[in-house]
Amino acid sequence: MASPRFMLTNLIDSATLTASSEDSVLVGANIANALRGKVWQTGTSTAAEDIVIDHASAKAVTCVILLDHDLTASDTGINIEFNATDSWGSPSVTEALTRVSGPIIKFFGSQSYRYNRITFTKSASGETRSIGRVFVGTYFENPTAGNITFDPVDLSKSITTIGGQNYSDIRNTYDKIGIPMQLVTKSDMDTLKPLFKTVGTHTPYFISINDDVEANKWVYYVKNTKIPGFSTVSTTNYWSTELSLREML
Repeated sequence: MASPRFMLTNLIDSATLTASSEDSVLVGANIANALRGKVWQTGTSTAAEDIVIDHASAKAVTCVILLDHDLTASDTGINIEFNATDSWGSPSVTEALTRVSGPIIKFFGSQSYRYNRITFTKSASGETRSIGRVFVGTYFENPTAGNITFDPVDLSKSITTIGGQNYSDIRNTYDKIGIPMQLVTKSDMDTLKPLFKTVGTHTPYFISINDDVEANKWVYYVKNTKIPGFSTVSTTNYWSTELSLREML
């Protein structure tokens, strides 16, 4: 299993977003909404769609994630493009994205440009497509994670009547995830500690548990249930911590 990767700083949140088309309510800016159910929905006038991400200055990007999309197997040209200007006749870099039914995720070598653009061509112009929360930015990889635990939680509510019948209101389930991190170097701790304080227990972020095998099935959108603390390991210059996470639905 690959080392966990943490996407804690989402450049989408501070960027200016311009969609090629959008529903009057489900606007392009929704890809920056922390609530994953707030999606961007395209219009129905053209097949080719895109959303331009303006960072105001060049920003390094090594990962992109498209969450809660309804792109189909018949859609084409699903890419993230990079350019120094908002002119897309010949972008400097194009990374092709593979459409899957779950989250679309791709890691790549660092690209540092002011503008990114997510593109796709619908199978028919009269159809709409939706994309939920999007991540663009860099990731932190820690090679010292211990055994990762997944504990499913069922939000369903059940009641038992006087006569003994049991009725259930069926609701969603989510995972509680524990990630122990051992032998964290001081350099890594100095990187992680302020990032975890910034997201606290209030801001969701992405983690990739195993990008080597079926990466899209191991992507989680999570919040910390507590801010991780660090403790020293013996007398060496290493630290340990344990992440306690809740999957966000």
